[in-house]
Amino acid sequence: MAVRPAPPTRRSQVTRFALPELYQDNDGPGEQPMRYRLRTLLLLLAILPPLLAFGWWEYSAWKAEQERIRAADEIDLRIQAAYDELLPPPTPPTVGSNGGLTEQPPDRGPRGE
Repeated sequence: MAVRPAPPTRRSQVTRFALPELYQDNDGPGEQPMRYRLRTLLLLLAILPPLLAFGWWEYSAWKAEQERIRAADEIDLRIQAAYDELLPPPTPPTVGSNGGLTEQPPDRGPRGE
């Protein structure tokens, strides 16, 4: 009975059309087989550009929003500084001889409410 050779595997079929030295096992120091196949690289090329575009779009929108917030905060600070220049500084209440405040308490009405 004759021994039939093993059927060709996918790897042996691929090596017929590709560079065989890239698919060989480690034969010596520093030599490694090809790690990724063309199919994997094509999938990455199909998926990564839309993901990167979406990420860039979101980053640009976030950056513009942060710039608007910073500008609004700067305007608020300028307005507050302008009001501080216009209004006189508050005067502290004076203390009388008996240690109490000389200012009159607010009028609470006839029944003290």
